[in-house]
Amino acid sequence: MHLPFFTLLLFLLLGLGGGASAEQGIRYLSPDMVADALVSPAPPLVVDARGRDIYASGTVPGAVNAGRDPEGFLPAKGSGALLLILRKGASPTLKRAWAERFSAFGYTVAILNGGFEAWQAAGLPVEIPASGHIKPGSTPFTIPRGLCEANTPAQVHE
Repeated sequence: MHLPFFTLLLFLLLGLGGGASAEQGIRYLSPDMVADALVSPAPPLVVDARGRDIYASGTVPGAVNAGRDPEGFLPAKGSGALLLILRKGASPTLKRAWAERFSAFGYTVAILNGGFEAWQAAGLPVEIPASGHIKPGSTPFTIPRGLCEANTPAQVHE
């Protein structure tokens, strides 16, 4: 069953996410709720924190790679909903560390209930990312003239 966008927003804001949890205060969203949110007018930022190799083998469409260490990841300041994908069996301590890291930067955090395995079991689309190095807040850059082939920039962003 697909929930309307406003119901999902209520789940995120009030912490009513799908499923009981031993980790008090951490919100969980079912794969179907996440799928609905991704096609809403204000989709959440989806962050995959399972590690680069696992991320590169397939993830939720539009997810960005955050590595595996919350202390080694510096998110851009933001607001709005953020969905976190963690490794199966992640410890409550790791879940809390990731949630606190993003909350400190202004995000309302929820975790994909059942992880990526539940996403796949629900038959939802999987994306194979073009690069494992994408991070929120990254900006395009220009290669200075003379540092690439043919003495011209590979990309120019103005």
